[in-house]
Amino acid sequence: MKPLHRTLPTKMVPLKGSGELFLKWGVCLLIDKGLPKFLWTYAVQTAAHIRNRCFNNRIKQTPYHMLTGNQPDLSKMGIFGSECYAYKHDPKKLDSRCEKGIFVGYDKNSPAYLVYHANSGKVSKNRLVKFCKKRGIEKQTQTDVLDDEVELFPQQYTCGESSGDAHVPENNNGSKTNVSQREITRESLKESGSEENHSERNHCVYKKQIKNDMIIVIIWVDDLIMAASDTHLLNQFKEVMQKKFRMKDLGKISYFLGIHFEQKEGEIKMSQDKYISKMLERFGMVNCKPRSTPCEQKLEYNSSEAVDPKNYREIVGSLIYAMTCTRPDLSWVVSRLSQHLSEPKAENMNTAKHVLRYLKGTIDHKLCFKKSSQPLRLLAYSDSDWASSVEDRRSTTGYCFSLTGDGPLVSWKSKKQPTVALSTCEAEYMALAATTQESLYLTQLLNGMDKKIYHCTNIFEDNQVLFH
Repeated sequence: MKPLHRTLPTKMVPLKGSGELFLKWGVCLLIDKGLPKFLWTYAVQTAAHIRNRCFNNRIKQTPYHMLTGNQPDLSKMGIFGSECYAYKHDPKKLDSRCEKGIFVGYDKNSPAYLVYHANSGKVSKNRLVKFCKKRGIEKQTQTDVLDDEVELFPQQYTCGESSGDAHVPENNNGSKTNVSQREITRESLKESGSEENHSERNHCVYKKQIKNDMIIVIIWVDDLIMAASDTHLLNQFKEVMQKKFRMKDLGKISYFLGIHFEQKEGEIKMSQDKYISKMLERFGMVNCKPRSTPCEQKLEYNSSEAVDPKNYREIVGSLIYAMTCTRPDLSWVVSRLSQHLSEPKAENMNTAKHVLRYLKGTIDHKLCFKKSSQPLRLLAYSDSDWASSVEDRRSTTGYCFSLTGDGPLVSWKSKKQPTVALSTCEAEYMALAATTQESLYLTQLLNGMDKKIYHCTNIFEDNQVLFH
């Protein structure tokens, strides 16, 4: 005789069709959200609702589209079992205007939502529902792993309050600044100690002051950029790091995050010629005719011919990175191109290709940082273009910063203002406010590196009414 397994059910013939699949999905929804079993019908209906709006490889479209001839609207989809607030139809004067509930599905005959109220145990229909969206489960990134496990520098290395795209200034005594690059393996990072002293604002920049000498370390994942005013101090720091971590010395920095560095006596140049060459090759513009300006004098978008938004967004995204790192001359036109990412037209694409042609002709343009005998001091220029947007008549803010009068730019921006300015004075005022905010941030950045190099910030503005 064969033993009887009492813990296992008897084998049953499975149901045909999608009914069993929807039932399994519904049970999973109930278990995942911890909802009572009597809501199983709503869970199954929601599973069918979702499945009918998913692409089917066999019919090459969604079942909803095949049945109705219309594309499904996914903008009003909710997360089953999520908390929500449903509007009360006839609330009393002193009562709340909404009631908390749990979203359990969609009404078949109307665009209303089905909301389960735990207090009364009833399910109501309501079109006015506000969902409490929660963050979903995301794949852990490399930076998340480093935040949890990596502890890099001893306590004597303090952090400067800055960003990852930090400019390393020269000392006031005119000494030479040496910049080198190193790479730390993931295994060695995990073996680090617990003497970590991160800045509350940023974990990228560390500095150490030794009398009149200083060393600054910029860290990006497992890559380091080290800049020191003294070669002996730099080599000493490398020896200390090599004793604690397994590191690879890459020598003087030449290429980092798509930026090409050239170092000479008293001079550092930054460019993105290699990045731009790859970008031109990627978008088929290697043999294009160069242009001498970033865009046409006037940008008027009247065309109704749509283009592929995916290709357009890839071009604009590549231009944004080039503009952010080393090409301030692209700020205005890239800002305009970024305003048409949802529904780009043929004229928008032509403007984007015009920028690529301009980059083809100016691929060798560089930011040149030279040693200066003048004290380092922030200089800012602020301006606005009143009602420049023909779509909504909002103005454009623009500013740029340099460390010396004849030095290269260290910060720049061109951005559409969030509100409509009623006059040029209001537009200039909002631009000046944005410039002041950036000035305060850069001030903290420089103070975190060397308090001696900052005195005051001069902001140049061309609107006389603004100062009255």
